[in-house]
Amino acid sequence: MEDHSFFLEIIKLTIPFVFSLVLILVSYRYNKYIEYKSKKSHLIKGITNDFKDCINICTVLNTQLDYLKQGEVKYYNIDFPISLSDCAKRMAELDCSGSAKYSTYLAFTEIVRNDHKNLISLLNMAANSSPKINNILYGAIASQFKALKKDIVLKAESELEILKHLNKKDNSFDFKAYNTIIESARLLI
Repeated sequence: MEDHSFFLEIIKLTIPFVFSLVLILVSYRYNKYIEYKSKKSHLIKGITNDFKDCINICTVLNTQLDYLKQGEVKYYNIDFPISLSDCAKRMAELDCSGSAKYSTYLAFTEIVRNDHKNLISLLNMAANSSPKINNILYGAIASQFKALKKDIVLKAESELEILKHLNKKDNSFDFKAYNTIIESARLLI
């Protein structure tokens, strides 16, 4: 009889323990799901807004290069939000099936940021040089403009891949408009 009561005591102790472990696991999965939905929504909104600026940025860079051809150095601030990069990093952890797409986006975002920093550095050199910009410096700046525009288009393509991945179940999402934006931006390179 004593053995029987011993097993009942063990069962009485283990059932609440196992139940609490199950609740912790369910809570963890639910919180992860909520975070995924939140990050997905933020990333879609951010990338959609950023994507539409692709043509405007390339146009501004062309305008900036035209000013440089006339001997004027003009600065335009281009913002590449860090919050989208942080969100994409976390999404790579939460959504393993799309981690390569998020990593590609992060890589191109960093490349574009570095291209922009290099361009600003070259423009500062041009602003501090003689009134007539020498041909070597102009060539370097023109090459940097072209590289930046090309990388912005590549970044837009990686953004499109993320949008396709995140909206693969949503048939109403219009990817043709985004392809048109990329093609229009390519023409500005």
